[in-house]
Order: sequence, then C-alpha cells, then structure tokens
Amino acid sequence: MNKTASILMALSLCAITTAATTARAALSLPETKEAQEQGKQAGKPVVILWYGSDWMGREAASLCSEWEKLAAAGNLPVVLGQFDDKLNQPRDKRCKTGMPTQYNLPAAVVLLPDGTYYTALTGKKVKTAKAMQKALQEMMPKLQKFRAVAEKARSTKGEEAAKAAGEALRMLPFEDARKCNALLDVLRSQDPQNKTGNKEVFLQGHEATWKELNSILEAGGKGGKNRDFAGAEGAARKVLARTDLTKEARQRWLGGLAFVQREKFNAEGDNNWKDFLATCKEIVKVDSKSDYAEGARFFLDYYNTEKPFIITSYFYDSRVMPRFFDKPWKVDVTSSMEGAGDYSFVLHPAERSSNKLETRDFELLVNGKPVSGVEGKVEYGKPVVFHGVPAIPAKAKVEVRCIVRCNDGGLGCQGRIEMKKSLAH
Repeated sequence: MNKTASILMALSLCAITTAATTARAALSLPETKEAQEQGKQAGKPVVILWYGSDWMGREAASLCSEWEKLAAAGNLPVVLGQFDDKLNQPRDKRCKTGMPTQYNLPAAVVLLPDGTYYTALTGKKVKTAKAMQKALQEMMPKLQKFRAVAEKARSTKGEEAAKAAGEALRMLPFEDARKCNALLDVLRSQDPQNKTGNKEVFLQGHEATWKELNSILEAGGKGGKNRDFAGAEGAARKVLARTDLTKEARQRWLGGLAFVQREKFNAEGDNNWKDFLATCKEIVKVDSKSDYAEGARFFLDYYNTEKPFIITSYFYDSRVMPRFFDKPWKVDVTSSMEGAGDYSFVLHPAERSSNKLETRDFELLVNGKPVSGVEGKVEYGKPVVFHGVPAIPAKAKVEVRCIVRCNDGGLGCQGRIEMKKSLAH
C-alpha cells in the first residue's frame, strides 16, 4: 500500500470512529424546549443535561449512557432534558437555556416549571445516575420552598412581588442568585424606586457599588481632601445596618466602606489605618473563603508594619512597596553566598524608576539570626557592606532584612537586587 492510500485509510477510520462516538453520545432525552413544555404540563422542575457531543468524545458517550439510566429509573421528581452544546450553537440559544460555560461542562441546569433558573450542578454529581439521583433527592425540599416563593413573586405585583423575589433570591447562593434573571427582572420592573432595598443586594455588582459611593465622594469636590468622605461612609453604613443582606452583599458593601476609608487616609496622609483595617477584618469574618476575604487579607498584611515583605527573586517592584510608611523587607540571598568574608548588597534602581525609596537598618540573617549589620539610613542605590560574615553552614537560609519606605505616590520604585562577595582590600 502506498503512502497516499495509507493516509486516506487512516482518515477514513478516524471519520468512522468520530461518527460512532457521536452516535453513541446521542440521547433520547428531549431537547430543552420540549423538556420545558413537558415540565409545565407535569408541574415538575426541569433538569437539563448540558454537554458537548462533538468535543467531549468518549466522555460524552459515557455521560449519556448514565443519563439514560437515570431516565429509565422512572418516578423522578423532575423532567429530564438535554442541551447539546455543539460549537455551532448560536450564543442566544445558549443564554436562554442556562448559564454554564464550556469551562464547567458537563453540567445539569435546574429550572422551575416556568423556566426560572434555580441552580447548576457540575462535577461528579452530574456524571453518574446514582450521583444525580442523590443530588436531586437532597435538593427537592429546598427547591420546593424556593418554588413557592418564586411563583408568588411572578404572580403578584408591585412591592409585594419585589419582596417575594428578594426572599426567593436569598435562598440561593450568590452565584445562582445573580443568574436568576426571571426574579431579577421582577425586582427591576416591580420596584423601580427600590422601596424594598433589594437593589443594593442583588442588582448591583462590585463595580456599581464602587461607582455609587464614589459619586457621593466626588459630590464634595473632585479629588483631594474636599471629597465627601462622611457622606459616602454614611451611605455604606446605612446599607450595612440591614439584617437581611446576603454574605456576598455584606462583603461587597464592606469593601465599598473600606474603599472610602482608604481614600480618606490617603488624602489626609496621616497613616491612620485603624478603621480601614477593622473593616478588612470584618470582611474576612463574614466569609473567609471568598475573593473579598482574599483581598482583605492582602491589605491586612500590607499595612502590618511588623510583618515583612518576602522577596525571593533578585528584583523588586510595586508589589512590595510600602507607600508612605515604613515596613521591613526580607530578601533571600542564599544563592549568592560564597563562604566567609565581606559582602556588598545593593538595590539598583531600574532605568526611569523613581528615586524616592528610603532604606535603613540593614541586617544579614543566617537562619533568622543576625550575623552582621549596618544601622541608620543608606542612600538609595548605594552599596551596603556586611563585614566579617562567617562561613555559612550547609543548607542554611541567608536573608537581608531592612526597613523600606516608598515616597512615590505612583509606586514607581523598582529595580534589581545584587548581593556579592566584596573583593579583598
């Protein structure tokens, strides 16, 4: 057989295999639209398997087989359907079906009989009939409570509808609540004056909260000390005084309050971080695993003047710049040690870098214990010489500790670090 024939045969086998895989992936479950119609008629929630038969390969075939088992079990409290997320599906059709992306497929989108979004199951829960049966069983009590309140929101008008929509959304994790467009639309249409206060909880993301508080700040004057810090802080605290906020909303508004407090001490230049750090601690306390908490922990570390920035490379930049306050650095220089003697340590400013870095009180530490030091201020960019450094034990960690302050408001201090053994003199 010649080379061309071999290639054609290989391509043919590949096409046959692909077709077989796609065929095995096909489900007998109804498509989304038909499944939703069945759900309305039966008065049952609808669970849509969302997958991609044309790019999931063998995984799709296995998945579909498990969902066929699930459908065959009978007496389910839901109607099953499917959405095959082929790459040529129009975006608007995807959006109307649910909210997953290709990054978390396969997924099971759970809808009320009227199409209201409830949640999406992903991971192992979706991949076997047994796991899905268990997930549905555990879900039903909460789903039925949500359904009753959501149907009240959709069947009433005005403030009563908006209150019910808010109550239903509070039953959901934030990531599900923000995708539940049917109830979010109830809030927008039935409570345009925000009498229920649900706008601050569900209709505003982080950016909108920031813009609202910043507009109050700027009403007192563009920039500087003339901004209305008291007014912006009061607006944030008014929302935070409510007892019906979700965890996400409370952290979001605490984040807004922290923004106002940070702007205030930056404008006044007094480094009084007490209120700001107290707010950061409160953010972590509400939910320590959230993105808001991660950001708050950064600032708690950043403004901790006892906790050093750890530098493990031979470069420094804005990420380790204490703006207008003193903070220790610890620079790992282990790889530069070449036995006993004198050593020179230099912070070389990058070209076009700010020269407004202040440095003082340098120590050379071996396994955390000082072996040499230079007290007082050292002009930025000048070498610091550690005299009489003893031989370094094997596997010892060697660091340079110093106090640093960046007096550049744009945090433009950056450069490279050099540590080398001094020539004998």
